[in-house]
Amino acid sequence: GGPLGLFLAWSIMEDQSFMQLFWDLGDTSIGRRRRAVQLMVDTLKAEQQRGSGEKFSSDLEYSVKRLVRGLTSFRDCVRQGYASALTTVLSTFKKEVPRSDVLTQIDQATQITSKVSSNEHKDLLLGRLFGYLALQRCGFFNTKHCLPYIEGVYEGLWGVYDGKVYLQEAAAHAITLITRSVAQFDPSVSVKFITSRLSKVFDPHTLQLFADSLDQLDGDQHMMQIDDADDAQKSKTHNKKKDASGVGLRLNSPPCALLDILLRLRKRLESEMAPNDNAPDGIPPAAFKPWTFVHKNPLAGGRLRSVMVYLWGTPMYHPRLHSLWDSFLDLVFESPFNDAVSVFGTVWPEIDGHFFVTKVRYPHERNFIGFRVALEILMRLK
Repeated sequence: GGPLGLFLAWSIMEDQSFMQLFWDLGDTSIGRRRRAVQLMVDTLKAEQQRGSGEKFSSDLEYSVKRLVRGLTSFRDCVRQGYASALTTVLSTFKKEVPRSDVLTQIDQATQITSKVSSNEHKDLLLGRLFGYLALQRCGFFNTKHCLPYIEGVYEGLWGVYDGKVYLQEAAAHAITLITRSVAQFDPSVSVKFITSRLSKVFDPHTLQLFADSLDQLDGDQHMMQIDDADDAQKSKTHNKKKDASGVGLRLNSPPCALLDILLRLRKRLESEMAPNDNAPDGIPPAAFKPWTFVHKNPLAGGRLRSVMVYLWGTPMYHPRLHSLWDSFLDLVFESPFNDAVSVFGTVWPEIDGHFFVTKVRYPHERNFIGFRVALEILMRLK
């Protein structure tokens, strides 16, 4: 806004064909969006090569600001097109555009207040998610330059995770990607900002509560009970509908995306952290405990049964399998042959008994998901 904003708008509006590109970025045609991204980058690069100096800087600044603001738009495919363009622009003009400035713009554009509606809340969360992923793809989190801002980024991502249940899987994916990037130069930083969340993933009381709720919901008698010798004795109060912190738990809704994060990060953290590492600075030893799981086989004994509770809790209202199934099957097929055979000998009868049944709610949805799981297994066997 103000005189500077008017000047920037006037400067770039001299070329109406360039302004049209912003509309094309929101087109429902993937081909048109891709062409718009390429033309936008080519135009900005041509301005630089012509040595137009200040005008080029103004055009680029205007473009970045408009692309960031567009991440919260619900119109057609604006969000997808603008996120793609922002990623490409940031990757092309690495020296000209400070990534930290873009991060600040993203946080400002997606700030949530008490006055926003439910739909606006969703759009702001999606805009934040797309913006952070654009920064991740252009390499911002691969260097130590991101460290002064990383705590705020994790807070923003957990805000997306908590904001909408249907965004948890996408938020977990972004958290995984950014954690992998940061772990390249400082794994303790990643642990610091995700441990408190993951510490409850294998809490026996929480797992038993979910297992019981699934049994009660469907009347299934085949649900595996939690019996992990490495965990503490199960709480005798597992029938209460609150966890140890007093926070209410949603029945039949285990935090599947959190386990997905843990399984996907396991290999990297296993190579970065020794089994007897002390908790990093600022992390209580009790909170660091879940990372001992990194050095244990999650497919063995009670840990496998714990994983299966989460698999049963993945949503069945969408034809696409939850990403937890991918991370689980990847882990199985990366295991030694004898271990993989043993796991399937245990898991497949449970899959058969859980999905290919009729005397439960929504049998057709269950059958469909069961066939999808079987198809994923066959695709990995080919």
